[in-house]
Amino acid sequence: MGRKRVMIVEDQREIARMIHSAIQLMDPSLDVVDTLSAEEASLELAEHGADLIVIDVRLPGISGLELVERWQIQKVNIPVIVTTGFSEPAIRSLAERLGVRAFFNKPLPMEEFLFAVRSILAGEHFQPSEDRAAKVLTDLRQKLDADAAWLCQEGGQATHRAGDVLEVMEEDMESVQHSFAAVLHRTVPFLGKIKEDPPSIFHVSGEKRQMIVAPMPSGPSLVVFLSKPTPAQTLFDELSDAVRRLEKIFHTDRLMQEASSGVVPMPDWVQQTVGGGITEPEWNLGEQLVQSQEAKTFWDDAVLEAGGFLSPGKLTFDEAEKLGYTPEDAASTPYRVFD
Repeated sequence: MGRKRVMIVEDQREIARMIHSAIQLMDPSLDVVDTLSAEEASLELAEHGADLIVIDVRLPGISGLELVERWQIQKVNIPVIVTTGFSEPAIRSLAERLGVRAFFNKPLPMEEFLFAVRSILAGEHFQPSEDRAAKVLTDLRQKLDADAAWLCQEGGQATHRAGDVLEVMEEDMESVQHSFAAVLHRTVPFLGKIKEDPPSIFHVSGEKRQMIVAPMPSGPSLVVFLSKPTPAQTLFDELSDAVRRLEKIFHTDRLMQEASSGVVPMPDWVQQTVGGGITEPEWNLGEQLVQSQEAKTFWDDAVLEAGGFLSPGKLTFDEAEKLGYTPEDAASTPYRVFD
């Protein structure tokens, strides 16, 4: 059996090199190839095939998702991972409708990204860390017969919940977490880094129920509410297992990251594909309109940067245009470049 092949479609060379190196270091047996555009990717795929495609949304000419849609129509059955600098949920929604196997916002959470690459190449279903974390909480709640099991950020916000406690408002939980965070902040210099195994546990018993808080090394805290008596050893064992599983999922990455700021309009093709009734979204990068001649200039510059010639079998921009791989707009209509 030949080497498995991963094709990266990314026009930003530094990002492409970073992804290429990370995948190659993860598994040196993989054949990893870089392409700069949808047109080059189509030809590369037709000539050599691939076992997995990692594609960016913003590409010169045809966008990454437009290319995925074309492949879908052509019955190209190759798993795709989409990456993008956009934080707008409509992009993720569209990607999911096109059947992509994984979706990542930039900057890439590399641990999670490589887990997705490994899983998909192994023929397994990739489950995002958020979904896996939710399953850990659900399992913990069931094993302890708990009222609720929450995962809270350092600031106190509950990012994942299994079950609920009606008397506890989110702002109350934030106050509790702030208090624990303040205690930890003052004691960590004396104690050192919070240990994962065995975990540190704060246990508060009340008339109605017990609250257990287990701060995690990566930042969040595991919070469990119990209204039924639970053997101490069972409680400790299950909390230890849950903390280990959660730390493995999130590793050193923070649980949640602030979305980038900035407001630009959503590209027209996204609105047309997703349908009407969408409120104007916020994107984190400005949209660029590129005239046809500029797109050709981009292609020529890329050729010069590569050494002044195309590799055997590669398309020129004019050839790609004749084959219908460029946007089907009128000649006077600018190409839309976005990320």
